Amino acid sequence: MVLQTPTKSITAEIIEGSDAGQRVEAQGEFVTIGTSSDCGIVVHDGSVAPRHVELARRGDGILVVDLGSATGTRVGDVVVLQAVVPSGSVLRVGNTALRLELGQGDEEPISQTNPSHGRSEADGQGTRSSAPSLFDRPYRDARAEVLNEFEGRFLRHLLQKTRGNVSAAARTARMDRSYLIKLLKKHRAGARG
Repeated sequence: MVLQTPTKSITAEIIEGSDAGQRVEAQGEFVTIGTSSDCGIVVHDGSVAPRHVELARRGDGILVVDLGSATGTRVGDVVVLQAVVPSGSVLRVGNTALRLELGQGDEEPISQTNPSHGRSEADGQGTRSSAPSLFDRPYRDARAEVLNEFEGRFLRHLLQKTRGNVSAAARTARMDRSYLIKLLKKHRAGARG
């Protein structure tokens, strides 16, 4: 089962903070906000982590996942670890507020596809699946699938960044090494001591 999302953008208009007035359009399935230059949306705010929060399109909303930041991520007055918020929501990271919008045409719903389904035998090209939307499934199942996908992507990126060194990866992610090893085993990600 593979989650398919549109390849359009997420736009962030910075409405408060040192970068107020900037509008950034970020492409890609996942977009990271932080102070690091490798983020899709870079903010200049000392209270924001280098890789503070990750965004992804989910149906007609935006999945917001805090990446373990010290100062947290808020939507309104609510602290968010992981949530799907509607396009137009205001996200607060540190002293910066950003209005998040899906790009034109991004309202296409997320679908599930099976590698053996949704293909025409004549041309072998993938077609849109008629499987139910992620939002039509039981909450617990949908949440587990999204979290599992995020963990796998996060671990692959982390291991690539630290060249497979688990100790360096644990320090970089600011997580307990034994918990990281447990996640690596769960996702069968390649790593070295």
